[in-house]
Amino acid sequence: MIKRDMEVQTNFSERIKKECGIYDLQGICKNRNGDYTIAIEAVDMGNDPVEAFWELFSEDELYAKAKFAERVGATMYLMLHKREKFGAQEEKHDEIYCKTVSTANGTDVVVEDDVKLSEDYFVQWWKKRKAGAQRKEYGDEMKRLIRASYFDTLLERKRSSWPGNIDGFMMRDGEISSIIECRFSSDFNISSYDPNQFFADDKKVWGELYKLSTEMEVPLYLFTYSRRMDSREKVGIAKIENITSTGLVYKDNIKPCNNLKSSSYEVLDWISKNP
Repeated sequence: MIKRDMEVQTNFSERIKKECGIYDLQGICKNRNGDYTIAIEAVDMGNDPVEAFWELFSEDELYAKAKFAERVGATMYLMLHKREKFGAQEEKHDEIYCKTVSTANGTDVVVEDDVKLSEDYFVQWWKKRKAGAQRKEYGDEMKRLIRASYFDTLLERKRSSWPGNIDGFMMRDGEISSIIECRFSSDFNISSYDPNQFFADDKKVWGELYKLSTEMEVPLYLFTYSRRMDSREKVGIAKIENITSTGLVYKDNIKPCNNLKSSSYEVLDWISKNP
């Protein structure tokens, strides 16, 4: 049983995420009108039964994901892949189980029963809800992860693609309180890593994130991490106050590489002072 996740985390970033109560959303689609349509989590179930997905997601986590989807007018789905065996010859056949995830009474998460989809039906359903194909050039590591993903491989074979994701978001009093974009570097020390240097390559991504945070009326934070041995236990943080045609505008002009934290306590304390 493998959850689709294209973010290659570090042990420290995973710890910060868990201790700070940060959730993620692996996919969120827009249609040709620019409206959000569906939010997606996907799992390749392997030999496990469909209901085993609960081992990967807590109720709080699914509630948060569904709440984010509903906040932008989208519907949250869990897509579960099973390779079923049929007949005396045990021929293998791919099936996709779709579960709708929603909130009830503002406090509970509801996961509805399965709807079984064929690959062709799923792809057509998908294309009606996602506009265009992914045009960003992937690095070698991302290409390797995509080749190992049933859903990514299926969609690319059918001339479509997985959508963009939300690296992180936080909740307060049952509502979305912030959006977080995470960036990782293998080349830079954390004290010199500033993603603004590469803004031209990610201008569209940053534009979409800032627009989303503005529409939701929540702050957009940047978390930076380094995989270098001398930087693995630090996170750089900045608040994105604006985006211009040439780059990111940080609050108080404080770059993430000049604002390093080494614990979840320090991260949460800084966020509380920079809402």
